[in-house]
Amino acid sequence: MANKPILSLPIFTLFVLFPFLYSGGSLKMANGQKTWCIANPLSSGSVLAANIEYACSQLDCRLIQPNGPCFEPDTQLHHASFVMNLYYQANGRHLAHCDFRNSGLVSLTDPSYGNCTFHSGTWRSSRARTIGNLRQQRVNSLTSLAELGI
Repeated sequence: MANKPILSLPIFTLFVLFPFLYSGGSLKMANGQKTWCIANPLSSGSVLAANIEYACSQLDCRLIQPNGPCFEPDTQLHHASFVMNLYYQANGRHLAHCDFRNSGLVSLTDPSYGNCTFHSGTWRSSRARTIGNLRQQRVNSLTSLAELGI
């Protein structure tokens, strides 16, 4: 009879996730950590199109044009991810510059593929940010937009 492992996968997962879930809600990245901004795959096509239009109104988006190295795959999700990352990098890699009305995600994994390079810099912070701080920033941003009638 073969010996069964002492820790099953669910129990092991519980021990790994428990400290993370009860760490006080801190969102921490090490200084010097490379980060990229990508589009949330659950975002609607209209939101992704608006993100592409917004980012490309401020940046050079020739790389996602036909014959550009990042044109293929020719999907809104891939094009939005590329230009959202351009915007995020150009604006100092602050978490708020990857929000895009809650349709952006900060990735620690390089999304580059083939000849399409998603540029990255290193993330720096003078203090750790908590999820509560990020929520408050989002509320403040939405309040400011509402006051401007946007």
